[in-house]
Amino acid sequence: MHALIKRRGQLGFDSVDQLTEWLAEEEISGTPEELCDALQQLEVAGWLSRPHRLRERLSDPLPGYLDTPSWAKSW
Repeated sequence: MHALIKRRGQLGFDSVDQLTEWLAEEEISGTPEELCDALQQLEVAGWLSRPHRLRERLSDPLPGYLDTPSWAKSW
């Protein structure tokens, strides 16, 4: 997932719908649950930031931005 976003030359994505489109274009399949799990793993590991505070309503798109975990910044 991280590599997919970087290959696009992007620093992030605007919504899960946009990310799903990118996955389809790359012919990568998976369920919505698997996508959610993958995003959650990246977020917990520090490779993805998802600023929930940018949403006013739960129905608003939740963007995601690539990040570098603090442990990797010293390399």
